[in-house]
Amino acid sequence: MEIIRNGECTQERYLTESTLERFVDLSSYFDKARFNYHNIYGPKRSGKSTLLSALRCYYDDTVKVGEVFVKCDHEKKHGNQWERGQHPVIDLDFSDYAATSMEGAYSFFRSKMSDLYLRKWERCKEDLRWYSSCEAYLDVIEGKSDIKELEYSLHRMVSCFRSARGRKDRALILIDEAGKPLLYAAWYGYYQEFKDFYDRFLEIDHYEMDFGIVTTSFAPENVDIDYDLKYIRDVPVNEVGPLRRVCEQNGIILNTEYKPEYYSSGKRYFNRYIDLSTCFKSMMENKDEIPEKNDYEIRLNEGIQKDIIRKRKWIATRKAEEEQRRKEEKERSIREYAAPLPDGCLIPSIFAGVRELHMEAENQDKLKELNSLLISMYDRYGKQIKQEDVYHIIQGFGDKERPLKVKYNLENLNDAPETESACRISINEDSYWLRFDCERGNRYEHNDMTLVKAFLSLAEEAYLGDVFRNTVCYLIREGQHRFHAKAARQVRADQICLWVSREDFFKLEDYVRTIDQLLVQPLPFVAYRGKIGISRELYSWDSHNGVQATLISTYLKSVQDRDKISILDMYAQYVKAWNGDMAEEHILSREFRDSNAQELIILLESINCILESGRIDDDHILLSEDSKMWYALGESKNWYEVGKRMLRSRQDEE
Repeated sequence: MEIIRNGECTQERYLTESTLERFVDLSSYFDKARFNYHNIYGPKRSGKSTLLSALRCYYDDTVKVGEVFVKCDHEKKHGNQWERGQHPVIDLDFSDYAATSMEGAYSFFRSKMSDLYLRKWERCKEDLRWYSSCEAYLDVIEGKSDIKELEYSLHRMVSCFRSARGRKDRALILIDEAGKPLLYAAWYGYYQEFKDFYDRFLEIDHYEMDFGIVTTSFAPENVDIDYDLKYIRDVPVNEVGPLRRVCEQNGIILNTEYKPEYYSSGKRYFNRYIDLSTCFKSMMENKDEIPEKNDYEIRLNEGIQKDIIRKRKWIATRKAEEEQRRKEEKERSIREYAAPLPDGCLIPSIFAGVRELHMEAENQDKLKELNSLLISMYDRYGKQIKQEDVYHIIQGFGDKERPLKVKYNLENLNDAPETESACRISINEDSYWLRFDCERGNRYEHNDMTLVKAFLSLAEEAYLGDVFRNTVCYLIREGQHRFHAKAARQVRADQICLWVSREDFFKLEDYVRTIDQLLVQPLPFVAYRGKIGISRELYSWDSHNGVQATLISTYLKSVQDRDKISILDMYAQYVKAWNGDMAEEHILSREFRDSNAQELIILLESINCILESGRIDDDHILLSEDSKMWYALGESKNWYEVGKRMLRSRQDEE
């Protein structure tokens, strides 16, 4: 494959030394930008765009910079640990947005993403070895993507920057004037339709996938506004030290002291609050007329068009080859799905190799409770039930407009005696979670597949902040390995999630016994050991309850008789579908035939503990830290593949 080469793809941008001199004191903000998700809003001429330029200049190795910036304090402090250019940058500029309709909005985003994909081609080309990903990439460049693909285009770009989990080149996303499309949508009357699109466009799992995201938006000085960007926290320029100084230089008077408070209607920083339409009018002041630009035509030069034609021919050839491969793969998979788990493949689970599920429920009260829960969901939603409907129910989601008052003061833990040289701490947050990470020694000593996922739920929300902080402090002090923790900022059942090593899990149990009276067991499909809910991080990076919700919603769509709805029948059909022993066109087969063995084992082991009153012993598979086993299960779609990978791991050890 030849690459697309054009000035539009490889154009270098420059940040002048005079601009950088104003931001030498930004070194403290670089740390804040990493793994944080801020929408910085404030007046014009407050330095927001220049801040993004400085961030891009620092991290993007395609931008040329002056000596002043290279010698900033941050570089001296961190040396080569976070050297400039280590992380790629995905940068977008929405300052020229002027669409007056939803169709105009789609045209704008097609144009912007086409430009982005062209500029990032050199960086992404190595991850476009498959014809399908290359075809999708070219569709974006040519503006041929449908709405669903356009919504996914930013997520796809992020994925192109990290073809494998754990690589260092996680992207920093920068979007200038990210709020402007929302202002136009509110003013011209297509807000709700656009907001749904925009939420999906920005719906990236930033914590798992990205280096961070920083956006900017307009707002009059000392005025509060809720842009409500998904996963991204609104922050006034007043809160960003370097921008306060820029405002002072430009004669913009900002409040220097304010206390963020929370009300039922949302968060407020200032006494004055305006809505999006009012903000739009303020933004357009001193303009003779409101621009009505609806034409965002994509124009590609002749060289690019020739390259695309060449690649389309390559894609057509690969498609034909893929069709033949799929035919052969289908014949092979029929044989493999029918194969049993081979002898000598040791997996500490009674469900290893299961083809038919015969589960007896010793705990009849729990069985009735879960059956009633399924029936109530069916009665409420019928066969139109969606995965998110079930997820919200089993997660106990409350009013999303009522954030929890998670009190925390974790920043000073970096200076605590017990953490001095013992571990490295990072803290970040979004609209849904406050997240805490602790690394010790070799971070790969315990990768995410070896960690136990633990859930803690408080009977009283008022204790959440204190319990979260105390739990984190306890694990720092008593634990031996890396761990992750997060506390919910919205009402939900699993208010605290922790990822800990097997050894530190037992330490965690010691602490939980001291607060046993504060905890409850609200998650219906999670197995508990005492007051700790236990699961694993899934290989697919979906959550336990997310997969569980997909199973329930799919099963309820398939039922023919309400009176025969049964939790045991649901799992029996799930096992049958997973093994390929169900018609391919069946809805359960379509959903789960290609899911992995790790999900099957975790779901079945969990429900077995719940219904058979089975205790999670110390040697239970849910507490296993055998990463080779978990990877083998996660990479396998049938028992033949499980056996092949498990036996190969054993041979490698020998």
